Amino acid sequence: MQRFVLDTSALYERKPLPEGEETVLFTTPECAAEMKKKDIPNIEFLIETRIMVISPSDTAVGMVESKAKELGEAERLSSEDKSAIALALDKKAVLLTDDYSIQNICASLGIEFSSTWTSGIKEVWQWKYRCAGCGRYYDINTGVCRICGSQIRAVKAPKKDKNYAKKR
Repeated sequence: MQRFVLDTSALYERKPLPEGEETVLFTTPECAAEMKKKDIPNIEFLIETRIMVISPSDTAVGMVESKAKELGEAERLSSEDKSAIALALDKKAVLLTDDYSIQNICASLGIEFSSTWTSGIKEVWQWKYRCAGCGRYYDINTGVCRICGSQIRAVKAPKKDKNYAKKR
């Protein structure tokens, strides 16, 4: 059986969905609401006939939030993003997404993902935040440097464990 979790970008680009008798499609209530809000064509019909809407476990959500904080992705991910990743973790499913931050978390957690439009990430990245003025690094984006008052910017630093992305 092939299992796929769809985030909003999987349907937004209007690419064909995976098909077949052994194919099961999932999404979360948060993603389904976002899809309806973005007025994705035929979304009501797809949810009624092809896509199962299920909430992820609290355990999986906690794992995703912990990993997002570790990689500096917490501010980049919406609740919809976190729920989709957590559901893919719960269902041991492939997450269909073009969002690089989602892919980064998936790769780090060992969740298989597939891009629908983009080429996808090539390796896991960790985000750090650096002052544009004095160069001081921060683990979270405080907006303004406590030392010199300059703007804080996100910068990528390769993850040391060389855990590369798992793509389909």
